[in-house]
Order: sequence, then structure tokens, then C-alpha cells
Amino acid sequence: VAAMGSRRCRQLFVTAEVFGAQQAAQWSLIHKVVPADELDASIQSTLQQITMNGPEAVRAAKQLVRSLQSNEDHSDTTSRLIADLRVSEEGQEGLGAFFEKRQPAWQ
Repeated sequence: VAAMGSRRCRQLFVTAEVFGAQQAAQWSLIHKVVPADELDASIQSTLQQITMNGPEAVRAAKQLVRSLQSNEDHSDTTSRLIADLRVSEEGQEGLGAFFEKRQPAWQ
């Protein structure tokens, strides 16, 4: 419901309409559609992008997105989270790798 909106969900709930991948992408249920023969390469590309980031940072980002779904002001929480991540062991490794122009230890 959060991705598609209540009107679209209400329509699908009452009609039990069957829809394909293209429609799912248009309704924001999925991020992209690729031909079947390109699926494995697309998955590998996405996994590679994710593993380029620090595991703790990825976890924190996912939690942050979930918390931001409410209408409250989250600027203090977000600032504190970013500051905590930067001074963490993983954050320091990431910054060090960036400045030293090397891959971080998690890759």
C-alpha cells in the first residue's frame, strides 16, 4: 500500500486483476524489468553495487528509510545516525579507504 497507494490497492483487491512485470514496474512494486536472459547479470550487477557499501551502513540506511515513513521530523535522528556511522569502525575504514584511494576491507 505504501508503494502503490490506497486507490490502486483498493482496485486490485476488489478486482483480483492479474498483471505482468511491466505493470508492476509502473505501479512501483518492482524497480526494473529485464529480459529473462539478462536476469542473472542484472542481479549480479545489483549485488555488486550493494557490496561496494559498508554492511553496517546498508543496514542503517534500510532502518532509516523504514523510520522515515512516518510524518514526524527525523532530522535529529538522521544527523545522529550519520555521525555515529562516521565514527564507527566501519565508517573510519570507509573514510580511510576513500582518502587512501583503496578498496575498503568489506569488499
